[in-house]
Amino acid sequence: MYSSVFDFAQKELFLTKENPFKEISKPTAPAPRNQRIYKNHIDAVLAGLDYEWGKVSFQPRHRVAWSFLFALETAMCKGEILSVEKRLIFPNFIHLLDTKNGTSRDVPLTAKAKELLSWLPDDPDDNRMVSLTSNAFRLISQRNLRRVGLDGVIKFHDTRHEAITHFVHNYRLPVEILAKITGHKTISVLVNTYYNPTASEIAKMLAAA
Repeated sequence: MYSSVFDFAQKELFLTKENPFKEISKPTAPAPRNQRIYKNHIDAVLAGLDYEWGKVSFQPRHRVAWSFLFALETAMCKGEILSVEKRLIFPNFIHLLDTKNGTSRDVPLTAKAKELLSWLPDDPDDNRMVSLTSNAFRLISQRNLRRVGLDGVIKFHDTRHEAITHFVHNYRLPVEILAKITGHKTISVLVNTYYNPTASEIAKMLAAA
């Protein structure tokens, strides 16, 4: 930040002859997170939130559990899930008006995602897919992870890694199509940060080729 200020002062305002921060080494960026979510993680999260596959999600904790499963099927992040209005849910896709990269996009629905949508409570006075504030969602999720011993092991955002990896394995989606689903504008970020196959999974893909 300071370097940018001095750059502006030097190049645009001509207030200084040099940027003293140019010679300072920047800290190395941390390695991308590559945590996968496995069945035992899913079972623990659902049990902690008292949720079973097929339960209508009336209570706040059930809505967090439902969102966890929905994220695994769509690669949508928490903010996107909480922003969806019911009017933007279509038979085969969800239209996102407001996304992380500032553009709208359509998210195709898998068979399981459609099934999950069928369990939403039918409340004509509620126009949201998941009626929770971001803060309430965060608190319920974090407390549950602590309760089931997964705090520091997984995060809700890890569902995005898992969903993207599954899209490649289960549906053989090419990376350019995958980027349209996830909204990534930079392919390298999508591949290097969010696609996290294990060595065993890669070996199976090679054997099946």
